Amino acid sequence: DDSDDDEFLDDKELQDLQSKRLADLQKKFALEKQFQAQGHGEYREISEEDFLKEVCGSQWVVVHFYHHEFFRCKIVDKHLRIIAQKHLSCKWLTLNAEKAPFFVSKLAIQMLPTVIVFKDGVVHEQFSGFDEMGGKDEFRTEVMEHWFSKAGCVIMKKADVNKMNEESDDDDWNSDGDD
Repeated sequence: DDSDDDEFLDDKELQDLQSKRLADLQKKFALEKQFQAQGHGEYREISEEDFLKEVCGSQWVVVHFYHHEFFRCKIVDKHLRIIAQKHLSCKWLTLNAEKAPFFVSKLAIQMLPTVIVFKDGVVHEQFSGFDEMGGKDEFRTEVMEHWFSKAGCVIMKKADVNKMNEESDDDDWNSDGDD
């Protein structure tokens, strides 16, 4: 019956809910546009000259210091490309350590890959090598994403955290069975 639907057309509560939802969507869209204008949502390379402008231009910035011949740096690149597309609230950058001697020295980077999380232009967290990722070259992107969520620069969905934990438990079970 169409007449049953007509009674909802003049419902004040329903109209208020629709207006609130529309305002929330508009706010979210405007925030996403702002993040994209600041270079969020992509993983891109910067030069040493652009470092301060980029790092100080957003609340959360992740910078991967790399060397083009290091295999583990390429592994980090692969994961960061995936994570960058999922988390617009953070800016994701990479910087060739050979071409950035000033910042490598200033930030006391001694091992590559090194990934530094900046909050409001200040070093907030960092990891070097793969110890934080389980010490192996093979790890799931969610493991790195979870590290970033603990650092505070990304928010993981509860379902993703649960999935990661379940898969981690499965890995532990499988490795225990091989002994």
